[in-house]
Amino acid sequence: MISEVNEELYQLCERAATGLIENIRSVLSENFAKTPVPESWSSKGLTYTDYLAYRSGGYPLENLGAVKEWASEGIRMELKRLSESELFALAAYFMENREQVAQHDDDPSPDAEVPNNSMPTDEEMIDFILGCWEDELYDRYEDVQPKVTDADAITLVDGRKPITCPYCGGRVLPIVYGEPTEETWKKTEEGKVILGGCCIRAEGGDPEWECNQCGQWFRRK
Repeated sequence: MISEVNEELYQLCERAATGLIENIRSVLSENFAKTPVPESWSSKGLTYTDYLAYRSGGYPLENLGAVKEWASEGIRMELKRLSESELFALAAYFMENREQVAQHDDDPSPDAEVPNNSMPTDEEMIDFILGCWEDELYDRYEDVQPKVTDADAITLVDGRKPITCPYCGGRVLPIVYGEPTEETWKKTEEGKVILGGCCIRAEGGDPEWECNQCGQWFRRK
């Protein structure tokens, strides 16, 4: 595509698109940083974005409350703010990197199956940018991990399970550990429990509950 026409033109497109993606990633990180975190984190100058980076070391975003949905909606809003020229650069870069080729690329005949390299949809670009942001969070994990432990990430509460999360207002659900049964899977699909895996992760005790929106952990003192 563009690179086949002129390499310098492609590099210009690449710089423009990656700059736009970087700006959107920065906005996401800044917006998520506004969500409160446990004092054990805020006292170290760490934000909710750092919390997400820490959790990304073992949990993909789709397993962390509503974070993926929040991030996707944030990206959608940022795309709406772009000018047509900026959207052009982003779409061209996306198409260049996902360019589809003939299934039989050594066959020059009209019968070769060459798919249509169509314009990317908003959902495709959102997923692409979301993946870039997830990669950034994972890279950030290396900086965050030495400063905290799993125990730092758990809010200790007295007595009963909190009904709502004190950080985002989401519902706090029980975490079920071990091999999930059919009943456990059903409760998970119904949004009544959260699967915690089979491994003990936290120093000082595993979390007992998790927020179904922001992913904050909770445990009795």
